[in-house]
Amino acid sequence: MKRIIFLLGGLLSSLVINAQAISYTDAAVLFSSDDNNGTARYNGMSGAFGALGGDMSAVEINPAGLAIFKDTEFSTTVGLRNTDIMSNFYGTTNSNDDSYFNLHQVGGALVFNSRHSNWSKVAIGFNYTLLKDFENSYIVEGNSGISEFYSDPYLNDDGIPDNDVYYDFVDGQFFGNYTSGKNERFTFSLAAQYNDNLYLGFSLITHNLDFYQNALFEESNNDGNGNLLDASLLQELYSYGEGVGFGFGFITKPSHNIRFGLS
Repeated sequence: MKRIIFLLGGLLSSLVINAQAISYTDAAVLFSSDDNNGTARYNGMSGAFGALGGDMSAVEINPAGLAIFKDTEFSTTVGLRNTDIMSNFYGTTNSNDDSYFNLHQVGGALVFNSRHSNWSKVAIGFNYTLLKDFENSYIVEGNSGISEFYSDPYLNDDGIPDNDVYYDFVDGQFFGNYTSGKNERFTFSLAAQYNDNLYLGFSLITHNLDFYQNALFEESNNDGNGNLLDASLLQELYSYGEGVGFGFGFITKPSHNIRFGLS
């Protein structure tokens, strides 16, 4: 019996290039979405805080909302994440269930009141938000009966035309995918209140993205004559990025029953 184990490289270059093109498209969607994390009050209102303020997560929408705070305040939010992934591949079922706590938000506001000026209040604040947690893993295994790598051209390159080896019998297939990393936002804000009906705010926003993916495909084949071929393809992807942005907003109260905000 002859057993061959090798790591597929140039043989699958076209497959790898195609897979990367798909991965980049999926990554663009993944990185541009978020989990809508924030304070409990913010989540309870589904983020409808453009003109309300007085909440650390709301400050990220409209920095003028920082001046709504009457006193110095700090807040933190912890969330429970639960993932349950089940796969079924030609009758073989696998499941992955994972639960853990992570920090969704932490921030604070320092408020300085003044009784001797029309600018009656100044506030500075900082807030951290976990936009997305990329921690995830799952496996798929079974036997489709269809070999992905049934012909090995390297074994046939011996100058003998009639001894080509075809590994068209599949013994088993396995695919595992693991991802980790975070997409985070840091917001530094400054806001002020003028009299009792105008709030102005400015914010400096920084982003940090860190993503890692490990995808492994393995397949065991034989040619029906005792010759075995174990093939594996490992693909790793590292993505990281940083960004900076600015925000400006105001909130005005033309009457006691109307409040208008823009950012």
